[in-house]
Amino acid sequence: MAKFLILADTPATGDKERNFQDGNGRYIWHQLYNAGFPVEDFAIEFLFSKLGEDRWLEIERKHQPKVVLAMGQQCMENFGIEGKVLKVRGSVFEVKRKDRTMIVIPTLNFKDIKKPYNLFMDESLEKGFFVAADIRKAVDIYYNGYEPIKENFILEPTLKDVETFVEEAVKNKWKLGLDIEATGLNLEYAEIVVIGFAWSENDAIVIPFRDKGGSEYWDPESWNYVRYLLEKLFKECTFIAQNGIGYDIPLLRYRGWDFPLESYTDDTMILHHTIDPAQQHNIGLISSIYGKMPSTKAA
Repeated sequence: MAKFLILADTPATGDKERNFQDGNGRYIWHQLYNAGFPVEDFAIEFLFSKLGEDRWLEIERKHQPKVVLAMGQQCMENFGIEGKVLKVRGSVFEVKRKDRTMIVIPTLNFKDIKKPYNLFMDESLEKGFFVAADIRKAVDIYYNGYEPIKENFILEPTLKDVETFVEEAVKNKWKLGLDIEATGLNLEYAEIVVIGFAWSENDAIVIPFRDKGGSEYWDPESWNYVRYLLEKLFKECTFIAQNGIGYDIPLLRYRGWDFPLESYTDDTMILHHTIDPAQQHNIGLISSIYGKMPSTKAA
């Protein structure tokens, strides 16, 4: 039995003997050791036999795994996980059995990693980085367990909700995640529709400017108070956003909001360019590698 299981669809092209001695296999071993994987409680199995038979029932009976790194589309679908593996990789799924719950993290198959050991410029390393991040996440969950994120999101706030949020944020000098949704990318024409703030992985509030269909969300008196509260928030707290310096902050200021530049202290896109300039810099990818992701995400 092995509680930490790597389940792969099929071996990589160069691993005809299924012994993980090809370049992709060696890369996986390297990442497992880097992550501190549980050597005494670990196994790698292939979902399909050499004859193409699905071996999952046999494998599950043999290992009764606690954590499964599901490498490949077929492995992922075997657990009832929908979508394309490149989109949902790095997410965490709880798969329940009568006597236990397995934690399943989808990732790319051996054969889908494009020569991560080859450092020539035309050989992309990004898929290898994805798998390395997913291995680290699986090992961490094996040792520390998985606590599902309990989302406390206020999506249709009352005036009291906004007031309470701003009072707490200002009192505690929170650093807030900031995101804006607008009607376009052109600062001259784009109208802000909603501003979202997050102060933990579980807690967030969305403050609409407009209601569904484009009507005003707040009456004029309430809106004046909301605006006062938000400008107080902008002055008293600090903020981080994804490409805020390229869009969110300029749009706020262009639209007449008093947002001090000193309040904006971190930009996720700039930070990620610094850490890993060769990668994509969208928020789904960044979160899937560095954050705690639930079972749905954009990538």
